[in-house]
Amino acid sequence: MRTQQVNNEGFPETICRAEMKVSVTECLQKYVSTTTSNNSINSAHHIIGTYLENRDKSMLYDLSRSDSLWERRIAIMSTFYFIKKSRFSYTLHIAEQLLSDQEDLIHKAGGWMLREVGKRDLASFHP
Repeated sequence: MRTQQVNNEGFPETICRAEMKVSVTECLQKYVSTTTSNNSINSAHHIIGTYLENRDKSMLYDLSRSDSLWERRIAIMSTFYFIKKSRFSYTLHIAEQLLSDQEDLIHKAGGWMLREVGKRDLASFHP
């Protein structure tokens, strides 16, 4: 797998290079709207997680309520960035929101992220 250079906003250059004349938010929206494969979505934590580090996380919750399977999957996969920083609340909340989702790819991604939380802090699952 080829490593991509990352610009100062945390975006891979290949995604934003053509978009440098637009805002970072517009670039991010383009990423979300054009991502329709598991390979791209599984890397969402590098792009969206990094972008949201010091920003409002409402975008994650908006994506998790989307009609688009891919946007919902991006929402849960993006939380991996925060899991790696021992910040589990986003993952737990979004996973709970997606419990009744009809798509198996959503449950697979949610299970994966919950397993990652459990590897780091099993106590997170107990009230």
